[in-house]
Amino acid sequence: MMHSLFRRLNKSSLLLYLFFLKAFPAKKIKESDGSILVVADLFFGDLAMAGRLIIQIKKENPSRKIILLSKFNLGDAANLFELTVINADYLNWRILGELRKASPDGYGRVINIFSWKWLPLLEALPHGELISHLGVKPRSNKAISKIISIPEKPIPASMIMFDLLESSSKDAENIHLNSLSLSNRFSDLGEYLIIHIGTSHHARLWPLDLIKLLFSLCQITQKTIVLTGFKQEDAYQNALDQIVDEHRQKNKIVNLMSQTNLQELLELVSNAKGIVSVDTGIIHWARLFLVPNISLMGQSDNKLFGVKSPYFKLSRSIATEPLECQDKHTFHGIKINWVNTCARSECHLPSRLCFDGINRQQIEKDFFELFG
Repeated sequence: MMHSLFRRLNKSSLLLYLFFLKAFPAKKIKESDGSILVVADLFFGDLAMAGRLIIQIKKENPSRKIILLSKFNLGDAANLFELTVINADYLNWRILGELRKASPDGYGRVINIFSWKWLPLLEALPHGELISHLGVKPRSNKAISKIISIPEKPIPASMIMFDLLESSSKDAENIHLNSLSLSNRFSDLGEYLIIHIGTSHHARLWPLDLIKLLFSLCQITQKTIVLTGFKQEDAYQNALDQIVDEHRQKNKIVNLMSQTNLQELLELVSNAKGIVSVDTGIIHWARLFLVPNISLMGQSDNKLFGVKSPYFKLSRSIATEPLECQDKHTFHGIKINWVNTCARSECHLPSRLCFDGINRQQIEKDFFELFG
């Protein structure tokens, strides 16, 4: 209760201060002066998609200090980019102080990636060019000096991140993270493939016959199977455990579901020979590490969230189309209503057509093309 009250007072007093600063705006500086600030208050997978932008900025500005503003719970992931990271979840005086301390001369260039709530802080920071998509609040948009348009027609979400790259280089094979050192507890895994049951929504869970198919395909490759993701509700988890027990005679299986922290999960993904997952954030990190990956899209629209792009040569996404039971949502709050995804936590259909309809032969074909 006291923490919540302190948080509200902290934020309110800062917003009042920033409001009065409008009469005395912060000094404008040249784009070439000061540090570069990347504002990416994003979800786990979105941060990976923004990763190519961050890596490219580092390559093009080797002598400039770059600061990344990111979520608290993604600190381990943000630190992989090896720049100054400020972790924050809400507007407060501490964040303003850290931003001032990180670059006392201000920020010559600010790149905002779907994180408009932080833009009021620029009232108190000397800054130059601000690059951003337009948000839904006109007040925040006034500060934007270079607008990156959102396409009116649907394009893959990853390509929207590419649009923020001012460089013409969009070759994902040249913009990537190197693999991480594996913790000692994983040193005896050998060559392994990851099957990621990474969802907290029952409607996104694979049918069990699909898991049996994946286990059989892994057996042919003679690679260890590493299971990651969340422990599921009892009925599904018990059935999954039974399948694991049935296949232990033919496969080496290491079950790490709910047994890794974020850093360990990224270590495992970066060193894997391949990963199969539902449409979730870890697939974007696999692409950033250049790890071959297959995403079984289920409820997600393959045209928007799949890999119909020449930049992801080691990726496949497989889906049932068309998906007639999708809901409509906007993308990051932007009022362009072209992103389709099923947001249900429970499927109301007797059969989850989105997964049951995925072509098993296509899975097998892509599996061996990518994983050998």
